[in-house]
Amino acid sequence: QLNVQAKAITSRGNSPTGSERILLGVKLRPQLVDLLVEVEKLFGNKQVQARFARVREAREFVDRVGTTEITKDGTPIIKVDDSIDAKDELRIERIVAHELLHLRFRGKRFPLFSFTGPSKLMNQYNFYLATARHAIRNGIEHWMFAADMRRMGFDASAELKRGFDILKQQAKPGYGDDTLLALNYFRALLEYDDPKLLAELR
Repeated sequence: QLNVQAKAITSRGNSPTGSERILLGVKLRPQLVDLLVEVEKLFGNKQVQARFARVREAREFVDRVGTTEITKDGTPIIKVDDSIDAKDELRIERIVAHELLHLRFRGKRFPLFSFTGPSKLMNQYNFYLATARHAIRNGIEHWMFAADMRRMGFDASAELKRGFDILKQQAKPGYGDDTLLALNYFRALLEYDDPKLLAELR
């Protein structure tokens, strides 16, 4: 839920014109402004909206701090989790960059996928299927745009590393979390660029 401060930051922060752009109170670096303009062109020059909101779900082990959505009229929206410190400008900028790259895929009609099957099984395993869909799609997209993140000066796997710290603390192998551990290890295989970090997860 947005607080008054977050609303104020959002309302004053989405500057629509010029070479300088501000989202969520953060002045974006030039490379990120270029990406923002590219994404907006893909969505018919609709301005990208950004806001703080609740993003991470209670059952999730991964530290999901950002997400995107596209409104019925085609407006692209970036949501940054409201647990993020509004003064942590570098992290906010990194999350915005990450979500803009996901929006670029949506704007270019990059394929999505879903699972189908008997309704009883789909309902029984809904959480794991949703997690699998999220892990597979994000793992592939993150692998594809990691070089873009690095070119803009960001650590491409910073949030994944935070998520695995949570995963190692909370997940219990052999007690129902094996599927989650396997899915997140799959993501690490695609996204980690440091073999030492990957080895710690085995």
